[in-house]
Formats: sequence, C-alpha cells, structure tokens
Amino acid sequence: MKKQLSENWQLWILMGSVFLALAAGARKIALELEWSEFNANIIFIVSFIAMFIIYIVFHELSVKIFQPMFERLFKRMGFKPRTDEVNNKDLIVIDYASTREMKKRKQDERIMALESKVVEYIGEIMSQYTTGQELSKLIDRSCEFIHMKLAPDFQESDAVTVSDELSTTDLMHYGWNIAKPFGKPCGHTALFLKQIFPVAFRNTEVYTIEKKLRHNPMQGRIKIDKTIAMPKANIESQHQPEVEKSDKAKRVKPKGMTAQEAAIADMLEDGYPDVCDLNDLMLEK
Repeated sequence: MKKQLSENWQLWILMGSVFLALAAGARKIALELEWSEFNANIIFIVSFIAMFIIYIVFHELSVKIFQPMFERLFKRMGFKPRTDEVNNKDLIVIDYASTREMKKRKQDERIMALESKVVEYIGEIMSQYTTGQELSKLIDRSCEFIHMKLAPDFQESDAVTVSDELSTTDLMHYGWNIAKPFGKPCGHTALFLKQIFPVAFRNTEVYTIEKKLRHNPMQGRIKIDKTIAMPKANIESQHQPEVEKSDKAKRVKPKGMTAQEAAIADMLEDGYPDVCDLNDLMLEK
C-alpha cells in the first residue's frame, strides 16, 4: 500500500479531490432535501469513505484506466512525470556475499595448490634421508604447521628422525623452503624446526635458527629453493633466455664465409620466413 501510494501520489491526490467534491455534492443534495445538518455530515463522511474503499478495491483497474489520462493532463499543465526507469548499463549491482565467497574459494584453491607443491617437494627431497613412516609424519606435521595462525606447539611425540647426512644448515633451508610460500614468520619456522628435529638442533637456540635460516643458501644437500611457489611457466621462462644466449654463443662463423653469408645462414637456422635456399641467395651476389 505504501509503495503504491509513493509511486502514484499524483493520482491519489487527484482521486481524493474528486471524492471530496462528490461527497460535498451529496451533502448539498441532503441539505436541499431538508435533512438535518448532522445527517448531511454523515452522508458526506459515509459517501467519501465508500468511494475511497471502492477505489482501493479496484485500484489496479483504475490505475490502468485513469493514469494515462492524468499523465497527459499533467503534461499539458506543464508537469514532468517522474520516471523510475534505470539504464541497465549504468546500474552496478554488487553482491558482496557472492564476491566474498568467490574470493574465499579462490584463496582456498591457491592454498591447496601451494600445499600440493610443498608436499611434492618434501617427498622428493626428504625421502632419501628418512624412512617411509617418518616421511609421512614429516609431511603431516609440515602441512599442519603451514596452516597454523599462531606459533607452533608440537609435542615430543611429533619429532621426526632424519639421517645424520643432513646438517642443521640443510634443515634450516628445508624449513625456509616450505614456510616461505605461505608467508610464515621466521620465528615460527625456527620454533617448528626446533620441535620437529630436536636431535639435530639440541645445541642450537631458536634465535640462532631464526637468524640463519638462509645462511649459505647454495651450500649443503638441501639448498634454498625460491621456485616452489612459482608457476612452471615462470620457471621455464627464467631459464629460456640463458639457453637462447648459450645457443647463439655457440654459433661461430665458419672460415671462408662472409658476413652476409653468415647472416643468411643464421636466418635459415632460426627458421626466418620467406628465406629461400642459401645457394639461390648467393647467386644474387
């Protein structure tokens, strides 16, 4: 009702005025018939309410019939009718719930993809330095650590035994490699290493581990690996320029060949389009 009244207020005002005029006419007729003034007022009120109720009941029909007539009348009187039509191109609707859910889903997918790469890395690097049972435990504790919001608090039963071939530097590099893709603080990583490898770090403080996580990054059996969280396409693109450079460096101009002949040979080797047989090009010379 309120919505209809707000949308068609001009029609409501005009119809109310018509009903008042008709009710006043009914009151005048009652007075002309020598009815008492009290009865005439009753006729006025009752007739007005009756017409208003009838109008409300048949509102939809009356709007379809009378509104076009009144709009034309208002236009002639100089009034501009209000239009609620909105251009769909200019209408921007933001569904915050769906947007937040989509963003959360993408973030979860990204985390799962990173976790899969980290698990693959652990299996590839640590399988040769521990048993299958200890490797499974290490993967479980490492995945639990990378999803922690607070500092790790593992028990003695969570400790993992690894080969003596791995030095503390190797284990520090291992901790940095699995924690860096998830943005873990170095202090949390150092505490994780101290709790999971208590034998190897029995004489090393957490503060020292934190400061030396990336010490000598290219030394030891386990080296610092910054490509764990990097897409394969990016990894290949990093090595591709070096390969092309090395291939071009290997190209040496044969003896007895001019600079023009060497350039044409290079174009043929690179698959340069629209280049004919080398001998045909030599004839032009």
